Amino acid sequence: MDKKNRYFMFVDESGNPNLKNIDKEFPVFVLCGVMLEEQSYYAFRDDFNELKLKFFDNKDVVFHSTKIRKRNKDFKILIDTDVKQVFIEGLNACIYNADFTIISVAVDKREYVEEVGHIDDLYEICLSVLVERTIHYLSENKLDGGLSIVLERRGKKEDNVLVKRFNKILDSGTFKATPEEIKSFNTGFHFRKKNQNINGLQLADLVAYPIARQTLNPETEHPSFKVFKDKFYYRGDENRGWKKIPKK
Repeated sequence: MDKKNRYFMFVDESGNPNLKNIDKEFPVFVLCGVMLEEQSYYAFRDDFNELKLKFFDNKDVVFHSTKIRKRNKDFKILIDTDVKQVFIEGLNACIYNADFTIISVAVDKREYVEEVGHIDDLYEICLSVLVERTIHYLSENKLDGGLSIVLERRGKKEDNVLVKRFNKILDSGTFKATPEEIKSFNTGFHFRKKNQNINGLQLADLVAYPIARQTLNPETEHPSFKVFKDKFYYRGDENRGWKKIPKK
């Protein structure tokens, strides 16, 4: 990676941060960030668009893990098992060949409520950890370019809540990252609409779900997880790109 270029951290989630009504079938929340240096992102974006044109003749198709799994809308073509196999192979190749780093936070909500004993703003906790570890990764690798954190726009009310959360992190820092450390990377927070078709956000979505499944069932490797499992942020032997809360 060019150490002076700007870096993009695309963030998406799997599950929801609601601690009051926990889905017994999917009691996990994952906030997932995928970080790419600027030129690496453009290369990945072009590869993704090439795959979209090959199968859909339209690079404006939005890849979404749920629609792909359920073969909904544009992905009805995947009902044909032969087409599905070739598509998944192509998708996996794009992800495997892309130069990115994963920093994610995975919460088993049942264990969290049992251990903590009260209701917190789980999203803010996860966002704080994600930003903190992203800053540590950039610092440790002496990557002195700027950082743009990109999320999908959800709605005025939801976006305003996120802006307040992010500004709180900028003003107060996190448990292990000072405001000065965070701001030293000219860290910015940006929203993009789904119809803007941001391939980086789609990559984060495709990575988040397998991490959630792997968190729930660690003994069984999810088929998509093995495609990117070597891309987590490591410090020595410690996987700092897959923070599990509570720590098991």
